[in-house]
Amino acid sequence: MTLRATTMAIILSLTPISLTLASHPLFFIGQWTSSCEFFGAPAQCELEWRPGLHQRLVEMQFTVLDSTAGASSEAEANLMFQGRSVLKQEEDAFRGFWQASNGDIHPLVAGLESGTLTSYWGEASTELGRSSYRLLDDGRLQVKDWVLTDEGWELFLEVEYQPR
Repeated sequence: MTLRATTMAIILSLTPISLTLASHPLFFIGQWTSSCEFFGAPAQCELEWRPGLHQRLVEMQFTVLDSTAGASSEAEANLMFQGRSVLKQEEDAFRGFWQASNGDIHPLVAGLESGTLTSYWGEASTELGRSSYRLLDDGRLQVKDWVLTDEGWELFLEVEYQPR
């Protein structure tokens, strides 16, 4: 069994979660911002968590703006990347999808444990990724993103957001 197939089997067998976004929405709901480095380029990362169209849904939007574009406002900044997810709370996990400005769309599954939301996105036949969202003691939101390579999980983005 390949590393990707083994990892996907583990992801799909996530153990039941005890906390839910519905019962602890203040961990993530809101707008977050931070300077960041996006694939080697200086950027501004924006993150927004909001309630979905039903009480069991939550939405997230991730936006990366070029911080060197010299724009006088956020609306004028160059968009480097944007992605959106929708998560649905189910009995044993959160399930949903991720869509991105690069044309990707991925299924995702996530679990919330000890204040950290960890989501796994993608498919073994294409690309697998992992993202974690953790509220720090000082009120910042730490987000880490990995992609699964032949050598294992490779961290490609780590940002500590401030509330906006």
